[in-house]
Amino acid sequence: MKNVLAIIIFLTQALLSIECYGAEFRTIEDFTYGRFEVRMMSGSGDGTLASFFTYNTNLNGDVYGNWNEIDIEILGAYDNYMQCTTHTPGSNNPISITHYEEVEYNIHEEFHVYAFEWVPGEVKWFIDGEEVYSQTGNHIDNLVHAQKIMMNTWSSIYENWVGTFTIEDLPVYTFYDHVSYYQYTPGSGDYGTGNNFTFSWKDNFDEWDQSKWTKENHTFWGNRCQFNPSNVVFQDGYLILCLTNLNNLGFNGQVPNDFIYGCTDANAINYNINATHDNNTCEYLAYFSVDISNLDLLGVDNSGNSFYGVYLQGDFNNWCGWCNAMSDSNNDNIYETAVILSPDQYEYQYSINGWDWHIGSAPMGSECDYNPNDEWENYGFELDNEDIYLSTYYFGTCSESLESNCNFIGDVNSDNLLNILDIVVLVEAIINSTEDDFNLNCVDINQDSNFNILDIVQLIAIIIN
Repeated sequence: MKNVLAIIIFLTQALLSIECYGAEFRTIEDFTYGRFEVRMMSGSGDGTLASFFTYNTNLNGDVYGNWNEIDIEILGAYDNYMQCTTHTPGSNNPISITHYEEVEYNIHEEFHVYAFEWVPGEVKWFIDGEEVYSQTGNHIDNLVHAQKIMMNTWSSIYENWVGTFTIEDLPVYTFYDHVSYYQYTPGSGDYGTGNNFTFSWKDNFDEWDQSKWTKENHTFWGNRCQFNPSNVVFQDGYLILCLTNLNNLGFNGQVPNDFIYGCTDANAINYNINATHDNNTCEYLAYFSVDISNLDLLGVDNSGNSFYGVYLQGDFNNWCGWCNAMSDSNNDNIYETAVILSPDQYEYQYSINGWDWHIGSAPMGSECDYNPNDEWENYGFELDNEDIYLSTYYFGTCSESLESNCNFIGDVNSDNLLNILDIVVLVEAIINSTEDDFNLNCVDINQDSNFNILDIVQLIAIIIN
């Protein structure tokens, strides 16, 4: 049996002029429409090429009538071109339309993310997320058949296309870091052009997933090489497709030092799906909100202006005054904003009209005074590796609820003034009321969560000074 097989292989090689072994890797499943992505680095060598493409293998005996194919091909003879091609049926012969996209780097020396989007009536090609080329027209309307995702490396006999092949240039290796597929979900996606695509799966090629992929063993007219499963290699997190002479199969080279630095936390807003090493640049959202319903905003600020906005101040914006305006979208007197921040400790205040009017700070020494031992009355928080929603305090307080409406701490009678009348009301409150009768935000002057004679002393001191 072995002798018969050897004879068959020999005769096949002789008939097709097999000069080398290539490699081909394809999905078991067929796909119709979507975004197809690969991160790869091609090998170089005249007469060789590497690819990422989709192809209809269900031809049903009609090669030309059912030919559907979308290609990304990189020719080993050229350092700065990516080839974009579609093959579709024609009235007499297939229609093949090709575009050569020039790049500004040596395409054989760097990893890049190449992709194409296939939707009804259009195909678009991308490099590193940027659209570089598109096709529309009647021929694309015939691009309707389900197709397999495929990769291969081989040598064509058509030298006017790929250059002159030299066996001495072998081996040539192409490295594939990962492949991703996004379903076409128009109107409900979150990725790609118009957010019309939804993530389906990604293979990082840590190993051969035999439920998803097959190694091929065949050839075709125009191919100098026989695809050999031994030339499909998994090593160090890469799929490696090898182009070798007939005596040396497999990978015998050096895996490239391929470090991509970026944020590797999928919960971060700047998550880099391609990053292999985290560089501590992850960022998250901090959500701020303040209730100003305890303020009397009648009158004008120090510059003669009436109320024109609530602002967030913090060490993250250099206490700038007017950098982070807040908004009240539903008119409930709660102003909100979100800020992108890196993990760290932060301090902040709120203000009305920049720095010109009311300052909403944490009462000195209170439970919400982030650093009670310093001279600043700042709220604060520590941001870890996740988004954070900060408490909604009433302006200038530590309270998240108010039973009565005082304008600020010490304004016990809610007249927007701080004077002896507030002392009188405070004395009466201490003598005749309980904590349930009065809002601590108004009467707890020293912010010790009680109201008593110490608050009277503190209030007198504030008024005198």
